[in-house]
Amino acid sequence: MKSFIFNASILLMLIAFIGNNAFSQTTSFSKAKETGSATIEYVYLNTPGFIEKRSGSMNGLCYDIIKHFETWLKINHGISIKGNWVETPDNSFTSFMQKVKSANDGTVGVANITITPERETQYTFSSPFINNISILVSHNSIKTLSNPNDIGTAFKNMTAVTVKGSTNEKYLRQIKSKYFKEMKIEYLNSNIDVSKKVSMDPKYFSVLDFTYYLSSLKDHRTIKRQPVMDEANEYFGFIMPLGSSWGPVFSEFLSDQYLQSGQYRSTLAKHLGPNALKLLDSVQ
Repeated sequence: MKSFIFNASILLMLIAFIGNNAFSQTTSFSKAKETGSATIEYVYLNTPGFIEKRSGSMNGLCYDIIKHFETWLKINHGISIKGNWVETPDNSFTSFMQKVKSANDGTVGVANITITPERETQYTFSSPFINNISILVSHNSIKTLSNPNDIGTAFKNMTAVTVKGSTNEKYLRQIKSKYFKEMKIEYLNSNIDVSKKVSMDPKYFSVLDFTYYLSSLKDHRTIKRQPVMDEANEYFGFIMPLGSSWGPVFSEFLSDQYLQSGQYRSTLAKHLGPNALKLLDSVQ
């Protein structure tokens, strides 16, 4: 009897394994050109304004850009896409990056992921679909900084909070090295958690991508931008396993013609708001 149960358990695990692999089977671009169809797995990190599931449906700037890409791909390359959207457990940034890194060709990471030279040695990126502004944020009860050199004194009883391994952590450490040697840093799982923490507790501050700042301002109204510390030298792209055959195809689509189009700008305003357009236009 025990032997039967053991063998039955192995059989069930084998069926589940085969089923999961069949579901997650993705398609290279060369194969898609041959057959006229492809399965792409879109792994996403819930990101306000960019990509999130609402009432069972995908929504956000990245989702609309992906749908524009799929339409363009059908017209220009004759390929129809079947997209499987896969949510990252616990919305963990680390899990998201590892999942994409170890995935098969035909997997695309969808979120506001900064393109960096270090990451480009481990992943394939599309061309940028938006430029980012890194914003130092505090609770709105904190005095506005007038000079970067004042942060060490003004924030001396406060603690920085961020996501480990993010570009926001990197910028915080640059601030620490240059202006605030005694800065203490704590870590949370996601930028959503970080923005909530800063909005609720005056003892904390952080660096957020401008979209998280605008979302927090809308949701909490207790978060404050410290404009003197704005940093506008980053770009977001779609992220793929290193050597992905889909990288050049996404970059072909994300041309200046598309990024300057009325379709793109209206999509930007729809999901990020008119203030995002003004902020982005101000740093062009």
